[in-house]
Amino acid sequence: MMGFAKNPWDFRGVVYDVGLRFTPESCSVDSLDTALVAYDMGVIANILHEVYRGLEKAGM
Repeated sequence: MMGFAKNPWDFRGVVYDVGLRFTPESCSVDSLDTALVAYDMGVIANILHEVYRGLEKAGM
């Protein structure tokens, strides 16, 4: 079980925005493109993860 963080920067993760539009008429996307979500999750899981690991190895 996750405990409380001492400060907000103690958490790691990704916030994924599915393209919500906040207008007087609507506060959501017309239709969720699951193929696009799958592609984006692949980028996050693979490419961005490798970038992070490279930065971590470099001490950044």
